[in-house]
Amino acid sequence: MKDTPYLWMGPGWSAWLEMPPDASHAALVAVAERICRDFGGVVIERYPEQAEENSKEYWWVDVSGVKLMLMRKPPAIPVGISAPSEGVDVLIRLASTFGGRLEFVGWRWPLWRAWRRLRCLRVRKRAD
Repeated sequence: MKDTPYLWMGPGWSAWLEMPPDASHAALVAVAERICRDFGGVVIERYPEQAEENSKEYWWVDVSGVKLMLMRKPPAIPVGISAPSEGVDVLIRLASTFGGRLEFVGWRWPLWRAWRRLRCLRVRKRAD
């Protein structure tokens, strides 16, 4: 596991922002509060409603119409944020606010960037 936040892209082009090393409930709450404050997010669901410090915990936050999932699974898995394929741009913007250098981990990122560039070129050609 890395010691600094990093982005990982998984199957189906969904992405994760891993926020090591803290897996506490307080860390999850702090991340959720920051997303709500800085991005206008709204917590729409929590499971379980009353989490214990050493148990898995999931929160869903809506940001600009994208449903992000915050998760922690102590002690091994710290707080992480996942986004579906349509929310990767939102997750990258969010990741940039958590400071440090953005590190993109995994072989799918170069393909995703190429697809984004191609999609932007098509949109520009249609606009002309």
